[in-house]
Amino acid sequence: EAPGSADSKKRISVWEAPGSADSKKSERNNKDEEKTKRYRFSRRLANYLK
Repeated sequence: EAPGSADSKKRISVWEAPGSADSKKSERNNKDEEKTKRYRFSRRLANYLK
């Protein structure tokens, strides 16, 4: 992809615009994912230690 082409500009704006709806949404998803992972890990650990 040629840098500065319409497509690459579009992709940058979708992925990197801080404070955009999409980046906020993906941040929230990442946080939820981390919570879920941590929760699953602690459950597994609790079962392991029983």
